[in-house]
Amino acid sequence: MTLSVILISSMLSPFIVPSMTLFTVAKVKIDFWDMMMGLFMMIVIPSILGMVLNNMTHGTIKTVLGDKLAPFAKLSLIFIITINGAKVVPFFKDVDSSIFKIAIVVVLLAGTGYLLGFIISTICKWDKEIKVSLIFNGGIRNLGAGTVLALTYFPLPVLLPIIIAMLFEQLLASLCAMMIKRFGSNANTKTNKKIPSQINY
Repeated sequence: MTLSVILISSMLSPFIVPSMTLFTVAKVKIDFWDMMMGLFMMIVIPSILGMVLNNMTHGTIKTVLGDKLAPFAKLSLIFIITINGAKVVPFFKDVDSSIFKIAIVVVLLAGTGYLLGFIISTICKWDKEIKVSLIFNGGIRNLGAGTVLALTYFPLPVLLPIIIAMLFEQLLASLCAMMIKRFGSNANTKTNKKIPSQINY
């Protein structure tokens, strides 16, 4: 369920992300075509390539290469976020009320995603496994890709909410996992799989 949601959203990202600028008040010059091509190269094509390789190897490529390449993938992500996040340091030298306002909005947006996932899955009376998938897919953001997009196609201040989100995302995910374990049991639960208290990327 989780992989399906991620894949579908990844395929739609070249069309959805550029359209987000329609909701902004400020006028921002953006090369929409360049952004779409960048999203295709960074997200869509690798996703398709992964599906093709998985089908060609009947799923064995995950067990053969997945564990071996996972440490390098995580280190690369940390390296990219660290280098790009360094560009936002000037915003924290002169801390003012605007940063706290942005932090509050970021936390509320993330929390709303978790809450909507819980409400929708509860109304639809889905099983606990699907409910957990929907809750975390609603709350967790692809901040690595967001960092690259912000630096490549948007003014530098756009990076600030993403960096703030990085500070709170693990905390919110852990709190959400604790809430699910404490209050998430229901009659539709088929299995009692343990929910991790920390999300690894």
